[in-house]
Amino acid sequence: MLRLAAPRLTGFTRSAGDRGVRFGASLAAPTQTFRKVSLRQLRTSSTPRPPPRRIALRLALASALIYPLYFYTYAPRAHSTMTRTTSVVVTDGLLFDMDGTLLDSTPGVLATWDEYAKQYKLDLDHVLKTAHGVRTIDNMRNFCGITDHEELQREVERFEATIVAQAQRLQAEGKTGLKILPGVHDLLTVLNTAPKHVWAIVTSATTKYASAALPTAQIPDHPQLVTADHVTQGKPNPEPYLTGASKLGLNPKDCIVVEDAPSGIKAGVAAGCKVLAVCTSHPREELEGLGAAWIVDDLSKVSAEITPESKVSLSITV
Repeated sequence: MLRLAAPRLTGFTRSAGDRGVRFGASLAAPTQTFRKVSLRQLRTSSTPRPPPRRIALRLALASALIYPLYFYTYAPRAHSTMTRTTSVVVTDGLLFDMDGTLLDSTPGVLATWDEYAKQYKLDLDHVLKTAHGVRTIDNMRNFCGITDHEELQREVERFEATIVAQAQRLQAEGKTGLKILPGVHDLLTVLNTAPKHVWAIVTSATTKYASAALPTAQIPDHPQLVTADHVTQGKPNPEPYLTGASKLGLNPKDCIVVEDAPSGIKAGVAAGCKVLAVCTSHPREELEGLGAAWIVDDLSKVSAEITPESKVSLSITV
């Protein structure tokens, strides 16, 4: 502890209740009061520190300002260095699924299944998890319990007509109904420049539904179409893709199937085709381990060229 005092002191008095000491000087200078002060008080008294809560608040504010600056400055640079692999593969033909691969019919399908769930007292969540990629006639059997052949045909037509009607209604309201998916238009436009047919659509929907859905979504003209009306067994059975390869006059082993649904991937693999899976309706983890040779986000990651031999050269970025 330090005790501060004026020079030439002749006496002092201690004031009651005062922890300091008052000194009287022999000079004519007025009496001054000095207090006993610690070194710690001397260091801190001139620059008082803010309370701890205020310090924490300032640190949090600084972090909130600095982190976004770091993220937008450095994160894109780090992201751009991530390794992406581009494979180039040549194939004789491509077999595309329709719903979820070429076009998105989700809003119309959801509205239609909601209507059927109320009518048939269905577990809508369970239906939506398992019905995609399966023929409507099989879904009517499995979920609605319809077994009579004529009734099945009527319900299939009504179900698919409702999807198109719901989609058109949504589009008329300025909402999303049936829309073409990313990368599809450019890819199919290139394929249509080939001097012979090199692609086909293989769908679990009926011909009536596909014929209405494709133009509504503005899908480019298709050379070949295989629907539920052309097969006796639907996906995951390989028959649809075997039929699609046959329509193109190709060996299934020389074709690539493009699919978004687990049942369709299994069908393509069972047919002996290589499969390109797109994550447009299912998360990637649900498509892994099913036999697909490539898995991409969507068809914007795929580009095509027609070779002089009228084959298709694909660049696939995964």
